[in-house]
Amino acid sequence: MDILLRLFLAHFIADYFLQTPKMVSQKMEKGFASPLLLVHVLAHIVVSLLLVFDLKYVVPILMIGSAHYLIDIGKIYLSKFRESYLWYYLDQLMHFLVILIVWRLTSADVYLPQLPPQEHVWVVLLGFVVLSQPTAITLRLFLARWTRELNTEQNLSQAGTIIGLLERFLVLIFILSGNWEAIGFLIAAKSVFRFSDLKDAHSRQLTEYILIGTLSSFGIAVLVGLVCSYLLSILP
Repeated sequence: MDILLRLFLAHFIADYFLQTPKMVSQKMEKGFASPLLLVHVLAHIVVSLLLVFDLKYVVPILMIGSAHYLIDIGKIYLSKFRESYLWYYLDQLMHFLVILIVWRLTSADVYLPQLPPQEHVWVVLLGFVVLSQPTAITLRLFLARWTRELNTEQNLSQAGTIIGLLERFLVLIFILSGNWEAIGFLIAAKSVFRFSDLKDAHSRQLTEYILIGTLSSFGIAVLVGLVCSYLLSILP
């Protein structure tokens, strides 16, 4: 389980923090001929090796890296055939399944070390990483259809992203510490600050947009918090 958590963490770091917009643009333009696609895959392999820090896992990590390359190629050409945000979700699902399958196939004998005490740290760290850039991008894609209908030019640059990041982190902290009631106060506090915006705007569209975004953000944070709590409860 410890190795699986590290592999997932490596995926999120390399896919969401080390992949630049230039990489994404060149990948979409040149496909398998993109040099930055190879750099992206290499970043996944290097980060995975650094986090796992065990040469016994070189072969499984190379398998995951090769599968990542093929999945990204498939996503690129599917996107050219038909643009859809669903390809993003399918792409991530395929990456998760590959990591899980490769880990499971190599988890016997020498590939399955004893669970160390620091595994709890990996669970919590993975939770915070998932709720940062990965969730922000996922929500941005999910809300894109409604964002285009609203005028958001008066918003502070990246303010919504930072607010969402902070609220998800707080939700995770409250869940892991057992303070579920604090989540209710957090939602109430956000509602108070948002009330004046909704009152001035007199816009049903804005109200619905804020509700969808807020509930989606809190919902993902609660889900990740529950998963982390469960993993912590079954670990020694």
